[in-house]
Amino acid sequence: MEPNCSLPPELLREIISFHIFQNITLVDTKHVGSSKPSWQLFSSLSLASKILRTLVLEAWFATLCVRRSEDLLDKFMPFPEIKTWTREIHFMQWTEDSRSWSLEGFTRVKKIRIDCSKTDIVPPKFLSGLVISNDIEVEIRNLYWPSPLVAQCISRMFPKLKVLRLRQARTWCGLCHTCCVPEFHHPVPKSIRYEDGTGLPAHYALAFSSLAHLETIHIMVGILESGKTTLGSGKGQNPNLWSGECDRCMEIMYEDETFKREWVAKKQNVTVKPPMLSTVEWSFLPKEEFESSVLSDDDEEEEDA
Repeated sequence: MEPNCSLPPELLREIISFHIFQNITLVDTKHVGSSKPSWQLFSSLSLASKILRTLVLEAWFATLCVRRSEDLLDKFMPFPEIKTWTREIHFMQWTEDSRSWSLEGFTRVKKIRIDCSKTDIVPPKFLSGLVISNDIEVEIRNLYWPSPLVAQCISRMFPKLKVLRLRQARTWCGLCHTCCVPEFHHPVPKSIRYEDGTGLPAHYALAFSSLAHLETIHIMVGILESGKTTLGSGKGQNPNLWSGECDRCMEIMYEDETFKREWVAKKQNVTVKPPMLSTVEWSFLPKEEFESSVLSDDDEEEEDA
């Protein structure tokens, strides 16, 4: 017999969603690979009643983790409602084969997360069109070589992108036009923030300039504290408006005060950029901590497989 439930389904749905969100937050703070907590935390609740089982499954599949193209096909889904339940798709093993994957039917997706191989140079693109809402958020982790080609690829894949989160091992230096591990003199702030549409390498700003809905970009990167450049997050502590430059370029080229003044002025007056971009935030982790978080991603994925 179905147990009597005095709470309305809408309230039960909110309680279950909050419970899952709390556990996802605990997962993310540990930098592990899975975007979902263990099903064991919810399996007993799903057995309590028919309505609770439906609501738990709906909340659980709000985030869909996929490893193979078959995972997105209707005939391989355990429940026909999954495509309407899903709000976030997590591609846990993005490979060359991923270019043939299709998101057809996932009309309510709000976020896409892609975990790249640590040696990927450019993430492959979808061949089929993406049917997504205007306020799409994209998170790409483990970018090994984040050149402007990656930014161009992102622009093609997600033309209605609104929020972009990148976690990458290197930055693109707009001076020497290569990727490098950023180095600063100790101590290094946890983050720096730009709220006027600046803060990106010029090549990134150009590549993203076609994204009419893009408002926010967060970039997390591993750093070394062995550089000669001092960087602070307070007022007046970032006078050169750092946006990815390598320590060696800054050491050599900033010796020329005229060049430095003109370079900083150029970054202050960027004309080609996403029209709605308001916030660019860089977050820094020590290189060893960043690399260990990538390793924990891989370990978690193997356990989930």
